Amino acid sequence: MDVAFVEQVGDAGVVRLDGDQFGQPTSRIDYLNIYNVTTSTVARAHNILSGEMTLELVDGGSSIQGSISVQGSSGSGGPGIGSFYSAEFTGTRIGE
Repeated sequence: MDVAFVEQVGDAGVVRLDGDQFGQPTSRIDYLNIYNVTTSTVARAHNILSGEMTLELVDGGSSIQGSISVQGSSGSGGPGIGSFYSAEFTGTRIGE
């Protein structure tokens, strides 16, 4: 999420990002917070209308784990919430 409110949660290295939708109908023209629900060179982008991402730095910052859960819609004439995306992820820092 490129445009979000960012909050540190406690002292455990947890960061929560809440999507900044700027209010309706402006959020539908925000091309910074988008996702795709299909894989294709012609896949339609879906604007994030609500949701959050949580990141947790572990092992002194050498690893990360987290989750994302967003809801959105494609196109300015689409329904309020037309698609959902959620995932859990982990990763290891490579290099410095």
